[in-house]
Amino acid sequence: MTTSPKRRARRLAIGVTAGVVLVLGGGFAWAGSQGVESGSSPRQTETTSRSSTDAPVLGTSRPTSEPSSSRAPAIEAAPLPSASVEPVFGEIVLSTVPIDAMADLGGLVTARITDITPDTVVGSGVGEVSGPSVRIEVELVNGTAQPLALAEVTVNAYFGPDVVPASPILANKNAEEFSGTLAAGASARAHYSFSVPTDEQGALTVTVSKAAGSPIVVFG
Repeated sequence: MTTSPKRRARRLAIGVTAGVVLVLGGGFAWAGSQGVESGSSPRQTETTSRSSTDAPVLGTSRPTSEPSSSRAPAIEAAPLPSASVEPVFGEIVLSTVPIDAMADLGGLVTARITDITPDTVVGSGVGEVSGPSVRIEVELVNGTAQPLALAEVTVNAYFGPDVVPASPILANKNAEEFSGTLAAGASARAHYSFSVPTDEQGALTVTVSKAAGSPIVVFG
């Protein structure tokens, strides 16, 4: 059976068309698969990157400051100013008051100069000098609740602008120094004699302390 030329031409056209369709279909399928793979990779990479940076790592904590290996140095309080020795008297001065004022010797014991009288003495002891002198009367008041020993009470005198130490006259019959015990709440008076030039007797300085080693009070 012979085929006409028209039928052969029709069959050839159908074959060519089918081949083109198959080629185009395969190309589209390949391009789609590549598009899916290339489109999913960035998302997977982004997801992986975010999960690796944002997700907290279990079993770890945020960094904290390391404790210092040594404690900070304690702030020391500033030391209280200590009393210094007054070079003129060689003693620690508790206070300075007028010659006729009442002064606190510390510990509720007070003192005052009640009288200063010009005098003339004849020295009889070692180092004592005969001549003009002064007789100084001192009063103590024991404001404590305990008896006060008077044997260690010290009284000294100085004269002139240079504060020259006056020599005590221990053998003077008018001298009657503190001794014994002063009862709580009681007062007592004693007399001390010192050699002082007549022209310097108007510029006297007297120091009193209640015991050896105690600060002095300066009257003058």
